[in-house]
Amino acid sequence: MDNSLVASSVFVGAALLPYARRYCLSLDKFLVLLSARTQARLALITPKVLRNILPRNRAPLLGDLEISPVWLTKIFKQQKIISGNNSVKSVNLEIDKAQGVNDGIAGAIVRFSVEYTNPDPKLPTAFILKRTPTRLINNVILAGQTREALFYNTTIAKSIYSVPGAIYSGTSLFGGVIIIMEDLSRKENPGTGVNYILGNQIWGVPPEMQSDIKPEDAIVEMFKFAAELQSKSWNDPNLLELSWLKSARWYRGLDRGSWEIALDTTRRGWEKCKSKLIPSGTVNFSEKLINIVDKSLANTNWENFQRRVRDRSIPFTITHGDFHAANMLWVRKDSSFPLRVVDWSEVGVWEPMTDLGQTIISDVKPELWKGKDEQWLKIYWDTLIAKGVSPTEFPFEACKTQYERAGVERWLWMLCLLNHFDGIPPSAFQYFHDQILAFIEAHGDHPYYLVNAVAVWVA
Repeated sequence: MDNSLVASSVFVGAALLPYARRYCLSLDKFLVLLSARTQARLALITPKVLRNILPRNRAPLLGDLEISPVWLTKIFKQQKIISGNNSVKSVNLEIDKAQGVNDGIAGAIVRFSVEYTNPDPKLPTAFILKRTPTRLINNVILAGQTREALFYNTTIAKSIYSVPGAIYSGTSLFGGVIIIMEDLSRKENPGTGVNYILGNQIWGVPPEMQSDIKPEDAIVEMFKFAAELQSKSWNDPNLLELSWLKSARWYRGLDRGSWEIALDTTRRGWEKCKSKLIPSGTVNFSEKLINIVDKSLANTNWENFQRRVRDRSIPFTITHGDFHAANMLWVRKDSSFPLRVVDWSEVGVWEPMTDLGQTIISDVKPELWKGKDEQWLKIYWDTLIAKGVSPTEFPFEACKTQYERAGVERWLWMLCLLNHFDGIPPSAFQYFHDQILAFIEAHGDHPYYLVNAVAVWVA
């Protein structure tokens, strides 16, 4: 075959592929999954090659279980943690031999401590290494959760005191992420998990984690933090150009295939719930909530989603994406900024009220929020307005209406998705079922919602 003909065919095929993906949904979905699987394989293979090429005094690679003291010294001096002739003498990773690394859904957490050549009690010694979990790398890449490393380097992250700064934040080849942060839970005045302040869902609060901090105080700080974060990018079209932010391309009408994959996974989770969990009798699902989820999934489609994101009466902004109390620390009672918000792997563009509704449903029992959450919402709104959001463009009534809906839409998706994960006890499903239903009945009691299938995940 003529080489020029082959080259022309390849060129034409490449030029037509974006149009083919837009109009052939099955092709688009296939290519999304193929790309993630290929990238995941390369992400796992590349570190094995680089370990034989690169010197040991380098940044950790995906899967590494050691950190170079020489490299860490360089990073600490860049961040002005140490100076002069002081250096990191040794690094001790705290890995349980029986349990191994603490692999979460979005990141594997390893705590480590350091010794300095010139010890100083003022210097931090306890740190956290967060890296991509190798066992879930396909889904992590598919979901774009390496975005956390990029977020810590943004102006927004660096401008908010409540976002702990990353000492080092980088991405490795083909989708891995390496983040090093100070371990706030082991400082002289250690942080208290806000989940313990709010009762820790069904798990309860161990005696050593009991706190005298009032739950209402913590919730108010959470709402004020959300307002400060969101006001910095309120309806900012530049956000939509940051393709690494979750949902940014969906807002632009792009990547329908990945959105459909997310919705497919959601629907399969719900069918699994109806075929296995509900008939088992271990969770008392109300017919009302079952009907709401059924109708919500039936009314959720790409066209309705696009109509929603193009509705200019509904603001968009940067959101945390997994805004619940286990991702927050209360550092000091006497601090002007006691709250610290961590785990930004789900950061993205979305409706601002989603973060607020998610944490109320996740962490706050109805007996605490009933009769009070409108007051907390007003504090949030007042903070937004003080930060420059227009009260004409976003009146409090609109804020209230969207709050009543957005958190439910996020949680209906999560309720379905939870069915894909092993080890979640029936008592947890019952808790979340009850929390969602109580919130719905007190906030508009709508017959159905638009399910926010915001994370691409294959189960």
